[in-house]
Amino acid sequence: RGICAPVFARCLGIELLPGLAAAARSACQRLDAAARTEGVLIGETETVCADIMSPSVDWTSYHVVYAASTCFTSDLLDAVVERALKLQPGALLITLQNPLAIGQHAIPGFDYTARGPFRMSWGSSTAHVLVRRGAEVPAPAPLSGSHGASPRPE
Repeated sequence: RGICAPVFARCLGIELLPGLAAAARSACQRLDAAARTEGVLIGETETVCADIMSPSVDWTSYHVVYAASTCFTSDLLDAVVERALKLQPGALLITLQNPLAIGQHAIPGFDYTARGPFRMSWGSSTAHVLVRRGAEVPAPAPLSGSHGASPRPE
């Protein structure tokens, strides 16, 4: 058996809530142990307790950003969009429940590539995957209520 996933040199988790950061660190330790047992190569994993919206957090170096956005406010989702525009071309933005898509089109600068249900520790949730395009596009103006809409592309 093996883990079917891309191999990253390093995986950094940034969690705002101390209890969830501790749970994530524990999950990383279990993953590391399972990988060693199975002989699977994985990169370094680390979780820190911090605010990903802090100006000191540099989004330009991230290849994948996952936002468990089930309880995000519209303002927080707008901030995620603004910062996600700093991602390098080809980077992935993955959100839950509140897709960052407007109408039938992904947010400017991104292509809406996939969605689907995934099993989470709390149950099932829909993940929405967007990929950063190469052209620099300014952040969209906030649209009231647009983030809670149902998923778009099938």
